[in-house]
Parts: sequence; C-alpha cells; structure tokens
Amino acid sequence: MLPLSSVGNKDKKNICESKSLWNYALSPGWTQQEVEVLKIGLMKFGIGKWTAMEKSGILPTKSIQQCYLQTQRIIGQQSLAEFMNLHVDIDRIAIDNRRKQGIRKMGFLVNQGGKLTPEEKAQLQAMNHGKYGLTPEQVEQIKLPPPCSVEIYDIDKIVHPKSKLSTIEKINHFMKLEDALLAKLDMIKSKRTMKQGLVAGANAQQQMQIDNAHHNMQAMIKQQLESTLMTKEEDLKEDTLTENTQMDVKQENIKDIRSNAELSDNTESEKEKMPQKPKRMAKTKRIQKSKQD
Repeated sequence: MLPLSSVGNKDKKNICESKSLWNYALSPGWTQQEVEVLKIGLMKFGIGKWTAMEKSGILPTKSIQQCYLQTQRIIGQQSLAEFMNLHVDIDRIAIDNRRKQGIRKMGFLVNQGGKLTPEEKAQLQAMNHGKYGLTPEQVEQIKLPPPCSVEIYDIDKIVHPKSKLSTIEKINHFMKLEDALLAKLDMIKSKRTMKQGLVAGANAQQQMQIDNAHHNMQAMIKQQLESTLMTKEEDLKEDTLTENTQMDVKQENIKDIRSNAELSDNTESEKEKMPQKPKRMAKTKRIQKSKQD
C-alpha cells in the first residue's frame, strides 16, 4: 500500500493553491465547522492552552501543531506571543489585523522586527487583554461542543472510484486515517519503551542483587580467612609454648642425669680410698673353716 503522503501527489499542488479552498477553510484539511469549534476553544481555554483543548476532545482529529497554524490564520498574524494565555475576542482581533498595513504571507501579517523581550511581551499582553479581553463571566458562559467521535475510513473506501466524497472530505479522511495510524504507532512505541524500561529496571535490580551477593561472599571469605589466621596464630603460640616447656623438662632431666653421674663418681672414689685386707689372711680363714668342717 502506498504511503499517505504519496496519495494524490499529482494534484496536491493545485489543491493547496486553490483560492476556493482557502476561502472555504483557512488551511488545508479544516472545515468551516472545525474552524468555528477552534475559535470557541481558544476563547474558552485561552490562546496557547493546546493541551487542555486536546484533552477536551472537541477537535479529536487535530494535532497541536495544526491548531497552532490554524490559529495564526484565523487572527491573521504570525506571532501569537502577545496573545498567549489570554481569553480574547478572536473575531475582533482578526478584523483589526485585516485592516493593518504590513508584510503578509499566505494572508497573515509576519514579524518585521526582532524577537520580543519579556518586558515587551508582557506590555503587549496587557494591552491586548485590555483591548480584546473577555470577562470571567463571558468565559463562563461559553459552551463547548460535545466531544466528537472520529469515524476512520480505510484507504480503499476513501479512494474508491464510486466514492461520493468531495475533495475536501477525502483530504479530511486521509488526515484522520494518518492521525489514527500515527497515534497507534506512538502507542506501540510507548508500550515498547515502557517494556524496555521495565526490563532495564529488572536487569538493574538483578545486577544489584548479584553485586550484593558478591560483596557478601567476599566479606564472608575475608572473615573466614581472618578467623583461620587467628586460629593458626594461636596454635603456633601454643606449640611454641609446649616446645619451650619440653625443652625446659629436657634440660632439667639432663641436669639430674649429670648430678646422678657426679654422685656415682664420688661414691666410687670413696670406695677406692677405703683400706683393703690382705689376701693371705682371707685364705687362712677359709682353710680353718674347712678343717673345722
């Protein structure tokens, strides 16, 4: 299927330059009824309150950019800065701008000077509020049209040879279809982004858990290592003490042995010093004893 931008490219230039089209709707794709609804929304919400207008549902097929461009065309000037956030009479501004002299592009006045300073902008807003501003009672009395339900035609129905749709209606339906497709694409992208965010969050949480477990494991290993080293150190001290004790016992034993040896040597020396009886006397005594027997 051809992209929407390529449909009707042959006649696009002529359609956009049609004077009757510009008179019928101030920019392509807008009906006079939609323009009137936009004017009501601008007076009710204030110029520049695009999000509030979008949420109201009064122009469901129009984007903020389309509403901004159409507002420029309605009031007849390029810059909206001096009207931002103001509840003003749109028709009176448009009439006054049509009477002004100046450089115009596509029917509305364009900026001729530089960018407004905040002070200049505030001064112009105050002046426009006093000149075109609506009272709170007038704003309260403005009734918004009910939110619209959008009927989306498929492309075959729009370009069907027997279709009774006018050129403007075809353009409107093409834009509605394109907006619907873009909205669906944005929804898909949003869901995908959300899913990726959830996955990224889960991965980050899982990585944090892994890091915590790794840190706890390192702390436990360090604690066990320190405990083992302390135990080994205590065992080493105890072994050293035992060896010293055994060495002392051995030294005491050696001293005792040496003392005993010295005592024995002294005893032998004393025995050697004692006088011995003659051997003959001992032999005589043995003979006498045998005679007696």
